[in-house]
Amino acid sequence: MTSPTPAFSAVPAGVQQQPTPFQVHIEEQKVQGLKTLLGLSPVAKETFENVRDEGGHGRFGVSRGWVMDAKKVWEEEFDW
Repeated sequence: MTSPTPAFSAVPAGVQQQPTPFQVHIEEQKVQGLKTLLGLSPVAKETFENVRDEGGHGRFGVSRGWVMDAKKVWEEEFDW
């Protein structure tokens, strides 16, 4: 039996310093450059290895479907 994965917001017991809130700022030009590169990035054609889908991650790494879904979310839904 495996234990549940802890939330990323939960600080492990025994830490010596508590995290503090911070903000990250990335120049809009760099964000637009990333979006351009994402749009120009091709997804590999179907192969035996990349179409095997065992919950998104197969014996040979992530599936082609997972990559296509992730790319679509990053292009159309993600709030950059």
